[in-house]
Amino acid sequence: MYLPKKDAPPAFQVFWPHREPAALLESAEPRLAERLTVSSLIGSADFDARVAPYAKWVTEIGLRPSREVQQAVNALLGRTSVEQRWEAVAPLETFDHFSRGLAERAGVTGRPAFDHRRWARRWLETGEHQVVTHTIAQYVDGVGSQADAVEVSAAVAESEPGLARTGTAAFLVLHAACAFAVVGDERCRGLFDAAADRMTGAWDRYFVLLRALTAEVKRLDGARLDEVRERAWDSVRTLSASYGDAAGALGEALLTNLDAYRAMKAGDRGFAGERIDRARELVLRSAQGETGYPWQIGSRYYVQVCQNWARTRLADPATSAAAVREMVRLVGFCRTDERDSLPEALSLLGLGLFRLGRYEEAIAPLQEAARELTGGISLIRRNTVVGTLIAAFDALGRIEEVERWAGELEPGDELLDRLLAERS
Repeated sequence: MYLPKKDAPPAFQVFWPHREPAALLESAEPRLAERLTVSSLIGSADFDARVAPYAKWVTEIGLRPSREVQQAVNALLGRTSVEQRWEAVAPLETFDHFSRGLAERAGVTGRPAFDHRRWARRWLETGEHQVVTHTIAQYVDGVGSQADAVEVSAAVAESEPGLARTGTAAFLVLHAACAFAVVGDERCRGLFDAAADRMTGAWDRYFVLLRALTAEVKRLDGARLDEVRERAWDSVRTLSASYGDAAGALGEALLTNLDAYRAMKAGDRGFAGERIDRARELVLRSAQGETGYPWQIGSRYYVQVCQNWARTRLADPATSAAAVREMVRLVGFCRTDERDSLPEALSLLGLGLFRLGRYEEAIAPLQEAARELTGGISLIRRNTVVGTLIAAFDALGRIEEVERWAGELEPGDELLDRLLAERS
């Protein structure tokens, strides 16, 4: 099944999000129209192969906004002229949120709004659920337009009762639920319920409920927190029954990790520490057995829980040395088992060494983290790494290095200001 360019939403008629936006940033500077025109089709057979490895935000279990994507797209567009932008958007008959923002910067106005609902309903009525799923994903992961993803998700919410009970429909409903949840829209609740009901696999259902619980904790008012939490814990028991103790331990670890977040948010650092200790114990246990879940994905959650354990100890001088030892272990683990998490592990190790006053030792992991993040779209994370690196060089009195790295830092880095204040 193919989606012709003329049937694509406006954003994808002018901007095709490649699997790696970094490739756009690093390429030579051709005309914007040539660079941004859709060169592939949203529904093409190779879509998953090109896009899925890079889709990180749309259904991320932490329900974080995709600010890194927005920064990368803005960096790309910032290297183009008003004339080039005008050439890209002038042919459009309607504007979605993304293309309207681009058009305003190019001085193009007076186009009606793109009807996301009508467009999505047309594809849903034909049973082409994947087109709508991919469009939500690419609005978030490709161009960083959460507002457009929400508009498409509204059509999914309206159509959900009539959707076929298939796997593709279940994941469509999940994508729409996550798009709503990130912006704190209560419509996510009904869609999370529907997605959990539609999922047939124990792990799939568990992760729907984990996201629903995360939404109550992080994005909503928590009115259904106890109810959703009970359902999530019931799903952990199902994991244990289906796959064994290791699976139950991993499921319990992620819920316990969320308990620790709630406690930190409420200012109860003591209980948060107890919960994250328990989460780390569970995730270490889960690594000793079969969970029925792909290890390359489960290992990411393993690293996240252990990193959170280390973070809770970095701020306390009495426990920061233990945190550094844990991060040294995790860096080694990431090098062999979880390369995607290596930059964050290195940056956290560097920060821990900095807080211990071991500035010279902090430089190597921070420089490696900065190299790992160069050319990618994680500009926010790289800015944090570079800020810590500058503070370490400043502590050592290496002014030339401070000035050299300062040229790679975005203005107003809060972490750098805080680290320098701690030393003064």
